[in-house]
Amino acid sequence: MADDIDDLLAEVESEYLSGGKTTCSKGKPSIKKSKGDHSSRTDELNDLLDDLKIEPIPEIKHKVIISEPLNKSGNYSKCMPTCIGGSNDTIGLSTALEKKCCSRLRCTHCDFNLIMVDDRAWHKSTDYLFLRNNMPDIDKMKTKLVVRKGGRAYACQCQFRSVTDLADIRQDTSLKWVCGKH
Repeated sequence: MADDIDDLLAEVESEYLSGGKTTCSKGKPSIKKSKGDHSSRTDELNDLLDDLKIEPIPEIKHKVIISEPLNKSGNYSKCMPTCIGGSNDTIGLSTALEKKCCSRLRCTHCDFNLIMVDDRAWHKSTDYLFLRNNMPDIDKMKTKLVVRKGGRAYACQCQFRSVTDLADIRQDTSLKWVCGKH
């Protein structure tokens, strides 16, 4: 490895410090850069990036739960049962007669409102530390979201779920999510 570094340094020194490419002012060498050299390097870098064929991340349509003002009359409603579901399921107040995905979910463990991202699922590498550092910045969080038609990605600062079908959250005892009142 040391030989590789020495070879690299020797190559750099011979390329930049010889052949009249340096000028001296007050004993300090400086390197002159030509405009043609800069543009050729830029072209080389652009060619390398084109070879990687990186597809741009598609624009994410997301819904972030925003706290709405509660009734001034003091008549609050809670979802019963509290459900989560995919993007094909309706959002709103869930009742025994009409089950809907709760739009006011809150985590009792981290005391955060949940975000919901339609037609996405969490990548398998998503973890607690990622959520803790990036919640609720959706631009940072989209790096761990993958496309799943009909799915919905839920997350607070400590837990996350990817869901496609309507489900009662009481069935998953590890979730500390509750309806934050409508």
